[in-house]
Amino acid sequence: EFENIRKSKELTLRDVRILASCYLKTGDTTSWIKNYDIAIEREPEQFCKVMKLIGQIHLKNKNYIEAAKYFKKKLSYKACIEEDEGKTNYFVGLSYLFGEQLDSAKIYFNNAIEIDPNDLSSKIYIADLYAKSEEIDSSITKFKEVIQLASKDPVKNDRDLKTAFSKLCGMLLKEKKLTDLINFGKQW
Repeated sequence: EFENIRKSKELTLRDVRILASCYLKTGDTTSWIKNYDIAIEREPEQFCKVMKLIGQIHLKNKNYIEAAKYFKKKLSYKACIEEDEGKTNYFVGLSYLFGEQLDSAKIYFNNAIEIDPNDLSSKIYIADLYAKSEEIDSSITKFKEVIQLASKDPVKNDRDLKTAFSKLCGMLLKEKKLTDLINFGKQW
């Protein structure tokens, strides 16, 4: 019935939100997104969190280009940037990395790191990006940087520390840098 009402008159933002909630409760995320697209188009700065959520849904569903579109849209509005600009740049970078658009991914990971120099997740993924691009020395350097930063608070950074050590040691083994491998293996 809501679809018939929509055809006969323009819905208010409140109506769009109600309709979107109904779709979400029935498990129809496609229609939920379509309805929030209407709301985002009308009043984007009111729907910053929704843009992020839609981007995350697309990322989870491996719709990487769509995910990047929503995260970038969020970055284009001042009110949305103030919330979590670094993390949003990270999500754009992640979307591009998984979508095999390495140059674009690098730009957004570097933006995230520039905003928050302690963003270990962005540094780990940019190290992965360097490895994918056959920039092995840059990758090793970045993993070492993550380990150094994460070691300052190993309890808080446990997951990132283990990830960086694991990836670095695997890379050192692959590159046959056995002395470095032994040293980092002992440190791990």
